[in-house]
Amino acid sequence: MGYQKARVGKGFILKTQTYMESDLIVLGFLKNMGFKSFIAKGALKSRKRFSGGCLEVFNYCEFEYSEKSQDTSLAYLKNARLQGSFEGIRTSYQKINLALSLVKSFQRLNELGFEQTEDQSLYNFIGNTLKRLNNSAEKTMPLSFQLMFHLKFLYILGVLDTQPWMEPYLKSSILQYTDSRFADIFDMKYLKISQALMTQELSRQ
Repeated sequence: MGYQKARVGKGFILKTQTYMESDLIVLGFLKNMGFKSFIAKGALKSRKRFSGGCLEVFNYCEFEYSEKSQDTSLAYLKNARLQGSFEGIRTSYQKINLALSLVKSFQRLNELGFEQTEDQSLYNFIGNTLKRLNNSAEKTMPLSFQLMFHLKFLYILGVLDTQPWMEPYLKSSILQYTDSRFADIFDMKYLKISQALMTQELSRQ
C-alpha cells in the first residue's frame, strides 16, 4: 500500500526518539490536526531535508509528510522547515524545566488517546506558553507562572472545577503574565492544589 499525496502542516515538536541508526520518530502537535507521529528517515544524517537542527523539542516547524490510506501508523516525514526555535528558553535551566513540563503534559494527553477538535485552544496555549517563556528577560520564572499554566491547561481540557480564587489566572492570557499582577493573590497552597489536580487528571488510565 503506497503513500498518499504529500500534506503540509505546522506545529510544535513534543518528543523525538532515535530509531535504528539514523532515523527519528517525531511526535508533533499540529494546527487543525492535533497529535501526529512521524518517521523521519535518515534524519540524523540528512542536512538538506532537516537542516539547522529543526527536529528538536520545543521547535515550531512546517512539516511536509505523507500517510498511507486507512493506516494509523507513522506518517512519513519528507522534510521539515524551522519556523521558530524559542532559543530564549534554553538560556535558563528553570525555563527548560517549565517547557518540558508543558510538553510532557501534552505527551500524556497523547498516551490517553486525546483527539483534536475544531477548537484550537490547546494549540494556541502551547504557542503562547512557549512565547512567554522565550521572551522573558528573567532567568527564573515565579511559581505563580507554573500555577497559571496548570489551571489554564486543565480549564481548556474542561476538567477543572473552577473556584473564585482561580478567576484572575483563567481570565488572563498567559502571554500577559507578570509576577506583580498576581503576587497579591498567589499562595503556595494554591500551587499544591493545582499540582494535585494535574497529577490526578494525567494519571487516568
